[in-house]
Amino acid sequence: MRSQQSAELLRLLRAGGVEFVVVGGVAANLHGANHVTFDVDVLMPFTEENWARMIAALEPIDPRFHGHGGRLKLHRDPLAMVPFRMTMLDTTMGRLDILREIPGGSYADLAPRAITVMAFDGPLSVLSLDDLIESKAQLNRDKDRTAVIELRAIRERLRAET
Repeated sequence: MRSQQSAELLRLLRAGGVEFVVVGGVAANLHGANHVTFDVDVLMPFTEENWARMIAALEPIDPRFHGHGGRLKLHRDPLAMVPFRMTMLDTTMGRLDILREIPGGSYADLAPRAITVMAFDGPLSVLSLDDLIESKAQLNRDKDRTAVIELRAIRERLRAET
């Protein structure tokens, strides 16, 4: 298993001009949770143009489809990627899950409510705390139920501070 280098991976996507919102465990961390995560999850518009930027950004880190023993490389044709609902990749910087939608909506639904945080040497668009809680509550896996408890406590603390 490769070491997860989430910060470097997100810097690479940002530098490549990829349009995305950070979701999942890294988003929880950026909101202040102590959640342990072993991948980066991003929500993005699955357009030909955005996929072209994603493919170009990832090329230096040898992206391969997760679960195929490292044999299947990421398609170089952005049109081939547009129909996918999600793409799970293994790279030399770790795991990257690219999502068309999550519980709660698509990029078009959720990006307008995302927040911008300064992280990893620049701005990152991160799923709003309320949307993150809602998404994890809908997923309802053991790890998400635990995260929801912590994220709700963070939200209550933030509300009390204002």
